[in-house]
Amino acid sequence: MRGVVEGVRRRVQEIRWTGRALARTPWFSAVVVLVAGLGIGANTAIFSALSVLVLRPLPIEAPDEMVDVLAVVPGGNSFTGFSFADWRDLADGAPALTGLAAYTAVRAPLGTDPLAPPVTVQLTSADYFALLGVRAHLGTVRFDPTAGFGADPSAILSHATWERAFGGDPGVVGRSVTLEGRAFTVVGVAPQGFSGHFIGFPVDAWVPLSMIDVFRPGSDPTSRADKPLELIGRRRPEATVAQIQASLTRVAVDLDRRHPETNAGLRVEVTSTTGIDHSLRSGVFGILAVFGAVAALVLLIACANIGGLLLARAVTRRQEIAVRSSLGASRGRLVWDAVREGLLLFGAGSLLAFGLSVWLTGRLERFLAGFRLGVDLPVDLPVLAFTIALGLLTSLVATAAPALYGTGRAPASLLGRGGGGGVGPKRARWAFVVVQVALATSLLVGAGLFTRSVRHGLRADLGLAADDVVVGRLALPGERYDAQSGPAWRDALARQLTGAPTIAAVTWA
Repeated sequence: MRGVVEGVRRRVQEIRWTGRALARTPWFSAVVVLVAGLGIGANTAIFSALSVLVLRPLPIEAPDEMVDVLAVVPGGNSFTGFSFADWRDLADGAPALTGLAAYTAVRAPLGTDPLAPPVTVQLTSADYFALLGVRAHLGTVRFDPTAGFGADPSAILSHATWERAFGGDPGVVGRSVTLEGRAFTVVGVAPQGFSGHFIGFPVDAWVPLSMIDVFRPGSDPTSRADKPLELIGRRRPEATVAQIQASLTRVAVDLDRRHPETNAGLRVEVTSTTGIDHSLRSGVFGILAVFGAVAALVLLIACANIGGLLLARAVTRRQEIAVRSSLGASRGRLVWDAVREGLLLFGAGSLLAFGLSVWLTGRLERFLAGFRLGVDLPVDLPVLAFTIALGLLTSLVATAAPALYGTGRAPASLLGRGGGGGVGPKRARWAFVVVQVALATSLLVGAGLFTRSVRHGLRADLGLAADDVVVGRLALPGERYDAQSGPAWRDALARQLTGAPTIAAVTWA
């Protein structure tokens, strides 16, 4: 025990000695810490986004068994929906699935205040929560599976909505909540942390699909031409996505043959559930890949720059190293002293990087909001662990070569040259310069191409003059406006707005 305490005390003394040595060159230390902080901080911010969007599992049971069943627009790569009849046929034709749930999302006012911002309401089939393995925080998370269309006006609140709208009242079950001007009975509260199976699209309340006409006036669940539904299923443990794809493709071909007027060219695509909306996956993952590549290049440039600085520092200290070596210090001890300096510098750089990553993740959140992803990128324990691990790795990468070169010559040779250096260190310095130039050139070329692509995208001809166009959304209470009165009211409003001096034209879509 005494030996352990003595060893710890010796290590603390070494750290203090290293800190005093670095304090004698404050500008050198500050530059290394700043460069390391920038490189590690950028990568930490990207890792935070990847942690939320890719690495973190969905808050459901066995998320790797979930699959999205998508309807691909005939002749294209975009997606459409399924009709109620399509859903039933697909569910019956996929024995490799334990269940196939249907859902659709709308924006609707919560409460009776007409000026209150709308909330996200997801209409789901009765088996949605059971299929996902989500259990209720209060009450139940199951709707009546026998209810016909227009029946079962019940609602399940998200945990956040329960706290925000009802103050976390444990007696909320059985109370009434107004959605889209219609009263719904609260039957349950979802568990904390679950706000739907899509990342960035939190659901505020769930209601049964039987009430679809309240939120989509004019919907016809009996028509194959009305296709508002999206589907999610759970595969059996022994089944594969390819098997499910083959089964549902056969169903789609059969529907094309039997119902060509509504299902001509229908193509079904089965993918593993990722939590990212299928229409946004390529864009989100593409931009994260670009940012990740840029951040990696920045980190490599930082390592090369710091390696060059440490090598220059090692060259200026060669006489000191030679004297210590002559007095009996082993090469391993000298290398460890140099590496310890790098660890201290990168430790300070990691602290700076952690603070920088908090700022960068906030900017990244706002950027992803442009993709309609309302994600929260926390700088949590996994992100902190990544920052520490990356700091250790980069410190070893950046300090290993300078430390080995700085201690690689015989003491007598070093003392005889007066610390002037030789061919080996010069080659090392040139190698660092070449690496820095190559990486910096790659980064500049990539940044230039990316900027050019963004500029071309901003200048793309959209086929319309979008500079003076303002877009808004208007939700009419379904219980007061039907398929005839709703459009008539909107047309009357458009005529009134067109007469305003600041409005040139009004249209609906």
